[in-house]
Order: sequence, then structure tokens, then C-alpha cells
Amino acid sequence: MVSAASTWADGIDPKVIVKKGGGSTPITLKDPNPSVTAPAVANTGQCFDASAPACVFDVFQNQTGKTITSLTIFIPTLNNLIFSCDPGSLVFDFNGCNATSVSGGTNIFFFNSGPGSLGGVKPAKWKCVRGLDGNDDGEEGCNQDDFAFVGGEFAVDIEGAGVVTGTRIPLTTITAPEPGSFLLMFVGALAFGLLGLVRKNVLA
Repeated sequence: MVSAASTWADGIDPKVIVKKGGGSTPITLKDPNPSVTAPAVANTGQCFDASAPACVFDVFQNQTGKTITSLTIFIPTLNNLIFSCDPGSLVFDFNGCNATSVSGGTNIFFFNSGPGSLGGVKPAKWKCVRGLDGNDDGEEGCNQDDFAFVGGEFAVDIEGAGVVTGTRIPLTTITAPEPGSFLLMFVGALAFGLLGLVRKNVLA
């Protein structure tokens, strides 16, 4: 189930990992940045590190209709824990990550870069799942209640020292461009527009 390889040097700080998962909180165009809070549960094999005592396991589904090529997980400051990720690991749907301390917490930024890009989280598809409403529709096809989003799911797994059974860790998924990236795009577009105006005046 886990499409990642991470180096757990000493297990001191909690690690944030993205991997496969099912049963999810939707990420939609209307709500692209959902927040959830889940308690850590005892490790029965679902955690990335087999020796971890517990982990927080949140699952999301991309219902935006577009591929999520970068993803930020914001975790507020909690019990003096220092959250991090392993930039050298190959994580599900992304090929790199970094952690940045920001006001009020930590941003864990997952991204794709270089020739090894994994493409990001593909969007879920709105499909007919026969019998979803509990009825056998037979040859009549699907009823309205038989349609559901399928695919596009990923899990956020947090584990490490300080994460014991019952630990509650709130987090927010941010799928919009990073503020810095948005500013660069805006400034670039503005500069391009001004350059066009200058050229028109020069050529006029």
C-alpha cells in the first residue's frame, strides 16, 4: 500500500508522509483547503514505520476535477513537536517535500520536479457504481443514488516521537499555489503586460 521509501534515522521528530488511502475528506473547488483533526491510533500495520507506536491517518479525495501537482499540509504548533518530512523519499504522487516554519505552525510542502516527476494526485471520477444505493438495478442501469466519486484518494500519515495513541493533530490541506509562487506569477504577468505596453509605444 505504501509507495514511499524514507530514512528514519532516529525517530525523534514526527514525519509527515503522503501515501495511498481510502475513505476520505473531499477536496473540492468550493472547499480546496479542508481542515481535519484526527486522533492517533495504535499501530496495527497501517503506519509507515513498523516500529511506530501510533500514527495519525487522514485520507483525502481530489474532487476538484484537476490534478493536484503540489500540496501543502499546514500543522499548527502542538506540544513542542517539530514536524518534518524526508526530501529524499519517493512519496506517493510526489517526488519531493520540504518543511518550513511559518507563523503558528509548520508547512509541509509536497511537490513534483525534474524528470522523475510522478504527476501529482489525479482527480476522482464521477462514476456509476451499481448497487451503491442498496438496490440491484439489473438491466435498468444506474439510479441517481448509484453515482459516486471514484479514485483520486491519498492519505496523510503522521508518526514519530510524541505521537502516541490518542494524540490529536489538526491539519489543513492547501492545494492553491504557495503565496510566494502566486506573487511571482502575478509580478511576472504584470511585468509582461507593461513590457507589451512599452513595445507598443516604441513601435507607434
